[in-house]
Amino acid sequence: MGNGRFFASQNFHFQTLRALMESPSGSADTNEILETVKLIADGDVEGWYAAWEAMADRVLALAESTNDRISKSNAYLRAHNYQRTAEFLLPPNDPKRPAS
Repeated sequence: MGNGRFFASQNFHFQTLRALMESPSGSADTNEILETVKLIADGDVEGWYAAWEAMADRVLALAESTNDRISKSNAYLRAHNYQRTAEFLLPPNDPKRPAS
């Protein structure tokens, strides 16, 4: 955007920063986050959910195909965090929320 923000929407921008803050603990990866947010239109809650759910699924598949226990556990942690990030902006009564 050229203004130092990921999204014009304060909520979308803040939630992106929140996801990035998980990187030092290993429960997020900066590159995975940047790849995800570039697919999301500002203010599109369904697009937010779809992009984060897709990344969570991708990282979950990585975890399940990895033999190294440490890499596997790190991928499971990231997948969990991305799924949590996906559902965060959904309305409370959204039918996708319980499965998420």
